[in-house]
Amino acid sequence: MSAVGQDAYIAELVLSRPEAVTALFAGSVLLGAVGFAVARWRGWAVVPAVLAGCGLAWRWR
Repeated sequence: MSAVGQDAYIAELVLSRPEAVTALFAGSVLLGAVGFAVARWRGWAVVPAVLAGCGLAWRWR
């Protein structure tokens, strides 16, 4: 099985479980909100901070 096929299989396996999808969504919202709050507090650009938070949630799945 190629690396792409293996990645697709793992993604299908994880995303076929409703609790995993819910946890990914909740993690994205939570870490995005933390990124938003920290960016506002530090005076940073908000959009990149929120996107970084959402990216971390997907990376930690």
